Amino acid sequence: PASAPTNTGHGPGTGGAPPRRGPSVNIDHLNYLNIGLIFLSILISVFIPFELFLFVYAVLGPLHYLTEISWLHERNYFQAGKWEPLILFFGTILMITPLPINFPHIVIFVCFFSALAMTFSNQTHRFIAFGLILLSAPFVPTSFETVLNTFVPTLIHVYLFTLLFMLFGSIKGRSKSGYLSVVVLVFAPILLAIIPTDLSTSLWTMSDYVKNSYQPFGIVNFQTLKLWDSNKYVFPPNSREGYLYLLEQMYTSSAGIIVMRFIAFSYTYHYLNWFSKTSLIGWHKTSKLRLALIGGLWFGSVAIYAIDYLIGVEILFFLSFLHVFLEFPLNFVTITSIAQEAFAKVKPKTN
Repeated sequence: PASAPTNTGHGPGTGGAPPRRGPSVNIDHLNYLNIGLIFLSILISVFIPFELFLFVYAVLGPLHYLTEISWLHERNYFQAGKWEPLILFFGTILMITPLPINFPHIVIFVCFFSALAMTFSNQTHRFIAFGLILLSAPFVPTSFETVLNTFVPTLIHVYLFTLLFMLFGSIKGRSKSGYLSVVVLVFAPILLAIIPTDLSTSLWTMSDYVKNSYQPFGIVNFQTLKLWDSNKYVFPPNSREGYLYLLEQMYTSSAGIIVMRFIAFSYTYHYLNWFSKTSLIGWHKTSKLRLALIGGLWFGSVAIYAIDYLIGVEILFFLSFLHVFLEFPLNFVTITSIAQEAFAKVKPKTN
């Protein structure tokens, strides 16, 4: 793969120190702040998971998409070529375009592994890899469909990749506080699962607005519940009654509440992590015109959500998927960098 850019370890959620950071940035302080943000996200997720998700998705989500896309653009999307990011752009268009055949898992497969090929410094190697990916795409097992369609753009993106970014930053910066924040994030789902679920249902009754607004996201809950117990939570359901049963379980059952806590927590901390490390990541270091454009688009996005949440979800769907796809090369750079660091630590030293 291509050599990582000078600030490769400083993507979303990293704990390492960027080469050009100002003298006022204290890595330990940032890591301890993030540990606090993890616990804050846990606390709110325990009591109002559905409401919390809807709020952060509408308010923090669009600003995160816009600032990260801008930041990735400044760094050539952490890939070695020039035109290759267009694959990810057109892949996003295919994801939102109604087509006579249903093949989103193939689109995500091609974009995901094309992002790995994009990190190859040798152009010939990149072209060969792209060709192999396209040839193998039609043969992607349908058993991968759930992972590719449902979890890669959602929970894998907001939880697993955030965890990997933090791990690499901690390894690169040899930061004990960074390692501590990684450990806390690893154990957060366990804490969310063991806290009694009646805390999430005993304070107040969920409004119809919240239930209706959350329904477009329900597939993540349904697929996760299916992993929990495929016999009890049948998805796709066989009837309308089966669908209504899934909805009821999602909103009221202990398993449904635990799953929603994890989803709300993962998205909330993903966004808070990004904005808490603004001085470290440096996404704000761009032209005033671009910052003004980002601010205007963000304000407009929040206004649309406030007017009609479901319309906001539809309009912002492209931007949401685009930022996930454009981050794929950075995901692979981070994974390979962690592997290289780990290999360097276990490799025997030669005299």
